[in-house]
Amino acid sequence: MKRILVASAVSAAVLLCPPVSASVKVRTEEEFDRVVSYYYQNPRPQDAIEALEYLLKSDFLKKQFARDTHTLEMLACFFGRLAENDPKLLRTYEKLYGKAGREGQAFLVMTFGVFRDVRAEEFLKAKLAKTNDPRIAGVLAKPYTGRAGIIRDVESPQHMDLLWVEFLLTGDKEPVVKIVDVLAWKDVFAARLLARLTAEQSPEDKVRLKDLLARGLGLDVDVDQARIPFSGDMDILFASLLNDPRRPPAQNQALSELSQILGFSDDEVRVMATKGAANWSLGSNARQHPKVMEYCLQEMRTRKDKAAVELQSITGLRVISEGGAQQTGNE
Repeated sequence: MKRILVASAVSAAVLLCPPVSASVKVRTEEEFDRVVSYYYQNPRPQDAIEALEYLLKSDFLKKQFARDTHTLEMLACFFGRLAENDPKLLRTYEKLYGKAGREGQAFLVMTFGVFRDVRAEEFLKAKLAKTNDPRIAGVLAKPYTGRAGIIRDVESPQHMDLLWVEFLLTGDKEPVVKIVDVLAWKDVFAARLLARLTAEQSPEDKVRLKDLLARGLGLDVDVDQARIPFSGDMDILFASLLNDPRRPPAQNQALSELSQILGFSDDEVRVMATKGAANWSLGSNARQHPKVMEYCLQEMRTRKDKAAVELQSITGLRVISEGGAQQTGNE
């Protein structure tokens, strides 16, 4: 469960277990990961129930509730969407609730927040009347999320994780396309940089900017002619460098100074982080799941926006070089 799921720069991890080919008794983290990671290839509800029972008995829940609930939200999404596709599983969830410890019950409440039917709603109301549990009250206070609440335009790396959960559960193309759509967003970094390059600057400021771009991004930019020798998306380049733990202190300093000079807003930083997470997760999952690679290739061949260019790099059919000079920002 340490490797569970999928996309964001904070929680991302590519699952490395091979797919399950026969029904299994889930007794280990590796078996749990295998069921969740490749469920779409062998969609057997009994395997998922075995995985859920293992999860509810593990120490993982207690640790995650104390540390970071986002992974639990992803898992609740998995089991909740599983029940939306097969509502009779809700009756099993209700039975497991009675056997579970405090953390297990809290997790199942999160799962009911993703999907519940009328009977499950009444089940939760009865539990609330007995326990006055604020988690149950919170879930009952709003509609369940469901597939419709997941399959929508990406808002953040965390939302992207839920789209990857949907893919792992169903193997559907639609959640992958929503992530590909992120690659078509306007290049914030390039637009800001070009605005800076074409604005009036002192010779000293030009020298400093050129030096920071070389040390931070590894680009030899012509600051006099406003030519950027990079043909890819600069948001993705910037985000990938920020998330690289191997970068030296001098590069860290240069990237920090570039951010200050270009004056990114918090919203723009979130946009760049989300694009970086989309690019990373598509590449990682395309290597792990042939179906993701297939979808990326289909989108690459049919799209008319700049996502098609980024998909060439993700699928390995093009290596972005520093050869093509960019004079106008990516739109």
